[in-house]
Amino acid sequence: MGCNIHIFAEVMNKGEWQLNCDLVFPNPWYISPQDTKHNSSKGVIEIQEWEKDKYNADPPAIQDYEWFGLLADVPNELNPRRKITSISVPRGMPSDASAWWISYVKGWQDRLDLLSFLYLDDFLKFDWQYHKIDSEIMIPYSKYKKGQFHKSDIIEILKDNEILISEDQAQMLNNSEVADIELTTYKVDSEGILRIASTGLKAYNIVVQCGVSLSYRKYFDKHFQQVIIPLTELKNRYENVRLVFAFNFTQV
Repeated sequence: MGCNIHIFAEVMNKGEWQLNCDLVFPNPWYISPQDTKHNSSKGVIEIQEWEKDKYNADPPAIQDYEWFGLLADVPNELNPRRKITSISVPRGMPSDASAWWISYVKGWQDRLDLLSFLYLDDFLKFDWQYHKIDSEIMIPYSKYKKGQFHKSDIIEILKDNEILISEDQAQMLNNSEVADIELTTYKVDSEGILRIASTGLKAYNIVVQCGVSLSYRKYFDKHFQQVIIPLTELKNRYENVRLVFAFNFTQV
C-alpha cells in the first residue's frame, strides 16, 4: 500500500481562515530558465509547468513516509520498520475550517482517508533535538577518518569521480593502502545496465556510507527549509498560520 499527501497552508486574516496565496514555499522541482535538461537519446527536454516557479503558495507535496509519520503518525502503519514520533495523531477537519478546504475535501468524495492540521506553534513546541532517528549517510572518507563532520559534508548524490565504500571497507583503509586496495563496485551505466568491476581506489574520491543517529532537527532539515521556515515568514504577515492536509492510500 502507498500513500499520497494533499497539503496546503492557511492564514488567518481579519479573524478568518483562508487559503494562503503568498509565494513563500521553495519549489524543490524548480529549474531556472538558464538551465537545460539533457537526455542522451532525446536531447534537450522542455521544462515542465511545475518546474518553472521558484516559489509556490503551497508546501511541496513530496511522498515521504517519514515526514507523513511526523505530521500525523501515518507511516508507522505503512512502514513499521522505522518508528517515527509524531507531532500529533490525525486531528480530522478543523472546527473552524476555511470554506476552501471544506470544498476541496468534499470534491474528493470520501477518497481521502485521513485529515489533519498543524499550527506553526505545534512545530515550534515539538522537541526536535530530543528525538533521534537512525540513518545512513554518505560522507567523504577524509571526514570519516577524523570522526567529525558537518551537515554541509553530507553527500546526496555521488559524482562520477566518487566511489562509495562501506564502513567495514573504510576500517581496512589507511593512507598507505588506498592506492593498492581494489574493491568490487557496482555502477549502472547510461543504458541502465548494472556493471560489476574490480576497481582501484587511487583514481577516485572515496565516500563512506555510514550509520549515524541524527536529531529530528537535522534529519528533517529539508522540510524545515521548505515548510516550517516559510510558515514562520507567513506568521509575521498574518494573525496565525497552519497547515491543513489529507492522505489517501493507494494500492501499489
